[in-house]
Amino acid sequence: MPSQWTSSTASSPWSQSQIDNGTAPNCLCGKQSPLTISWTNENPRRQFYGYANFRSRDYGFFRWYDQEVSERGKEVILCLKQRNNRLREEMGSLDRRKWA
Repeated sequence: MPSQWTSSTASSPWSQSQIDNGTAPNCLCGKQSPLTISWTNENPRRQFYGYANFRSRDYGFFRWYDQEVSERGKEVILCLKQRNNRLREEMGSLDRRKWA
């Protein structure tokens, strides 16, 4: 488990023991927060806890689960993601030709 945690809010509604035993933290509304994966260019493959409406600033609950990826790591992940997308597109076009 990561030893450093970053936060977009000042206070933490969950304890270090929740983190250590793998329990998902609860949102400020009391519901358990899902662990989600970011696929943005800024944070590819980075995991975070956030309420289902975490983009809504009303709740303000958002916590990174893991450490930020290095710049080189981001480049590699994004390159592999693009390659994977191209291969999926090629497979789709081959399937369409097969059934045409």
